[in-house]
Amino acid sequence: MRRPRGRPSFARRLVGGVVFLVVLSLALAGAGRLLGRSTLPELYAALWHLLGLRVETPGQLEVGQGQGEPGGQGGRPAPVPGSGQVVTAGASVVWTEHYEACKCRRPEMRPAEAWMVGLDQTALARELDDWTVARFTPELVELTRAAGPWCEKHGSARTVRFEGDELMLYAGSLDDPTIELVPIGPIPRITRERLDPITLEILTRGLVLKSEDDVYRYLEGIVD
Repeated sequence: MRRPRGRPSFARRLVGGVVFLVVLSLALAGAGRLLGRSTLPELYAALWHLLGLRVETPGQLEVGQGQGEPGGQGGRPAPVPGSGQVVTAGASVVWTEHYEACKCRRPEMRPAEAWMVGLDQTALARELDDWTVARFTPELVELTRAAGPWCEKHGSARTVRFEGDELMLYAGSLDDPTIELVPIGPIPRITRERLDPITLEILTRGLVLKSEDDVYRYLEGIVD
């Protein structure tokens, strides 16, 4: 007469469970190859759920990254990762236009606009058309761009006067002491010896006109 079999030992049950998981994992891997890679994590998640474990798929982990809301919510561009610094609310932005010929600079400081807040340097540069990011910190951003050859003051007046024996043309007005004259170049073929005393005195002191065309029209009839 046979002795009735008892329940399997704990060790046998553990080995059987491990074998079952290995076989099931291989079956799921084969199913993942047939259904596509994106399906495989969901199949494993379902397996662990059946075993009483809660897991999240990679897609679930990406949304919000534990911050409570997805990046870019509310229409604001998401910061470009990797820089570690973004424009903060209340930051100052210095907009500087520079002029190539006279070398003048015209800076203007304003608070950061709402659309700038949260952007890093790369994302901010991408949003700007003809401005260059010259300096970037979370509290201070400096932007520059070329605005033309001459600023308003140097572009609106021309001064002509003798410097030694050479007649020079300058950008800017001699009548405005706050403006530094910028040399444009000498005017050839006009010397002191060829001028009458009155014209020589005027050009020695300096004559201010509105444009280069006005300067050359004035000079056309003063020499034979």
